[in-house]
This record gives sequence, structure tokens and C-alpha cells, in this order.
Amino acid sequence: MAEHFLDRYVEIFPEFLEEDIYLAGESFGGQYIPYIAKAILEKRSLLKLRGLLIGDGWIEPISLYNSYLPYAIANNLVKNDSELYTNIIRLIALCQDILSKQVHIFVNPCFPIFDEIIYNGISRENNGECINAYDIRLNAQKPMCGSNEPSELEYVSAYLNRSDVMSTFNYKPSIDLLPDLLGKMPILIYNGEYDLVCNHWATENMFDNMTWSGESEFDLGNGRMVPIYAWIADGESAVFIGAIWLFILKEQQCVRITSVHCPNLFRSRQQPATYSPFKIMNDEFVTFEDDVLA
Repeated sequence: MAEHFLDRYVEIFPEFLEEDIYLAGESFGGQYIPYIAKAILEKRSLLKLRGLLIGDGWIEPISLYNSYLPYAIANNLVKNDSELYTNIIRLIALCQDILSKQVHIFVNPCFPIFDEIIYNGISRENNGECINAYDIRLNAQKPMCGSNEPSELEYVSAYLNRSDVMSTFNYKPSIDLLPDLLGKMPILIYNGEYDLVCNHWATENMFDNMTWSGESEFDLGNGRMVPIYAWIADGESAVFIGAIWLFILKEQQCVRITSVHCPNLFRSRQQPATYSPFKIMNDEFVTFEDDVLA
């Protein structure tokens, strides 16, 4: 897929070959963006790839599957020691047994953990409703539970459901590519506070178990950890809608930022704030609150 994309890009947009290139995407972009970046570096080195941006990305399956229950408990979707909790614990055991043997991009026996939460988690007791997968504060209609948003998704779904594309899902998850890519370019990863599918707990856990440029976790050495800063998008700090967790991995340094904007569908609903992460990555624009949050 990566090589086909690059062949078509060069064919259709030859005028852009001298321009800087940034690859950006969300959700399953957490897989194809690193693979496209790897293909550019290995086979299209004349292209000027400068950085990657991944929003609410499906990057490392183990961290994602392991995050669903603690995230749901922390956000009052599941109560400890409830019948739902017991059912999910059973599903987690089945999932972890599979993961101990093999890890692919998607591990189908693990999806019932997520389904159990959105179908049966604590929400409005309205018939036929479930928790919105992309914004847990909202309800949605079964069976999609919000996963059919945004509207453009129908085109991506048609592509991903093609048999030739689905045959590639046994590839290794893109987490294996990130350490090498980080030695060559900055990578910005952000997560919405209320997105359950690819939540920020999973991203933090992923980094906790990842080594890049000789560094690991958020450790600055001498017992110091990378702080969390509050980010003001274009000065609009007055309205708190949710948090966007940004992780900027650059030159052996990771910066963690939480923003005051848009919890879900970041790309389509908060265009000014959407551009700000790009500027942050390039050191063009960033405003932090005076106080470090953690």
C-alpha cells in the first residue's frame, strides 16, 4: 500500500516533489503513516519528508486493549466489582492469552472488551443507545455507536474492507517502526480526552514501554520526569471543552502537553486548533500556561 501510494503521489503531483512533506492522519493512520514514512526513507529518499502527525492513532494494540477497562473505570463507565466488570475481566484474560502468543495489527478476540463497554457501560438508560466510541460523554445508536463518524469514513471503510487490503493486517504493528523513525524526524501524536477507541491512557502506556534515541519512558534522568504543560490553542483558553494530549517526540526529547480544546473528531470540528499542533512541532507557535500540570 505504501509503495502504491508513493507511486501515485509522484505521478499525480510532480510539482510537489521539491516541497517539504508532512504525513498526517488519524485512527488507522497510526499504522499506515509510519509504514509510508519508512517506504519514503528507503525507496524515495529524494522526497523531503520532514515529520509525522498522528491523531488518536491505532499504533500499539497491546496498550490499547489493556487500556479499555482502567480508562472506563476512571471515567465512570464501569463500576468495580459489578457484573459488567466481571464480564470484562473474563474477556481480558482471553485477550491476553492470545496476545501472549502473537500480536497483529488487529486481534479480533480482543474486540469484545471494547464492545462490552460501549454497549453495556453506564450511560443514559435509553433503549437502543450505547456510548459514543469517539466521545464517551455522548450516546449513540447501536450498532455503530458513533464509529461511523465522520462522514468521509465510508470511503476509507470501503478501502480497508477490500480483501487485498485486509490480507495485510497480519503485518507487525507500526510501534516497531517508531524508534527508527524518531531518529530521523519529529513525530507528534495527540489524543482526545474522551475518545475511548484510541485513548490517551494507551498512548502513555505505549511510551512507557518504548525506547527511542537511547531514552525510555518520560525519564529525563536524575529522578526527573517529563512535565505536562497546559497548551493554549491560539490564545483561546477561556472555554474548556476537553483535553487534547499531545506527545512531541523530537531529538531525544518527549514533550507532553494537554490542551484546552476539542475532545473528539479534532480534525473536523476545531480547525484553528488543528493547525496549532503542526506549528508546535515546527517551533513556530506555542503558548504554555505558567504552571506545569504534573
